[in-house]
Amino acid sequence: MNKKGLETVIDGVLSQQGFKKRGSTWYRQNAGTLQAVDLQKSAYGGQFYVNLCFAPEGMSVEGMPFPKVHKCPVWIRIGSAFADHRSQCEELFDLEQQGVAEAERTIGIQQILIQLVVPFFNQLRESNDLKLAIENGTFKGGAVTLAARKHLGIEP
Repeated sequence: MNKKGLETVIDGVLSQQGFKKRGSTWYRQNAGTLQAVDLQKSAYGGQFYVNLCFAPEGMSVEGMPFPKVHKCPVWIRIGSAFADHRSQCEELFDLEQQGVAEAERTIGIQQILIQLVVPFFNQLRESNDLKLAIENGTFKGGAVTLAARKHLGIEP
C-alpha cells in the first residue's frame, strides 16, 4: 500500500460520516466544532501519523474553515487518544511494515476508524462536549492551546 491507497481507505470511511477531504486532511463542520483527521507522513520513512483535531465554534483560528493541523487549537494523535490500541495503530499506519498484508491493513484501518475514531468525533460535536473531554483528561498526550482553554472557559 502507498500513501494514495492509504488515503483512499481513510476517505472511504470518513466521507460516509460527512468529512470532506482537502489535501491529506478530512474536515467536518458541526454546530459546535470543526473536526479534522489529518494524515501526516513521518520524515524518516513510510510511517504515517493520524492527528485528530478540533476547533471550537466561534474561536478565531488561522486558515478557517480548513486550518492546517498545527493551527488547530486542540489535537491528539490516534495512538495517544486510544492508548490501548497504540501498537496496532502504529503497525497498520507503518507502510514499511512487511508483516501486514494489504487486505489485512485495509480491514484493520477501516475497523479503527469505524470503531474508535468515528465514535470519538461523534461524542465531541459540541463545544461543551469538547470542554468536558479536555477537563476529564481525554486530550492528555495531545495539545490544547491556552487560547482554546480561555475560549472554552477552562482554567489554564
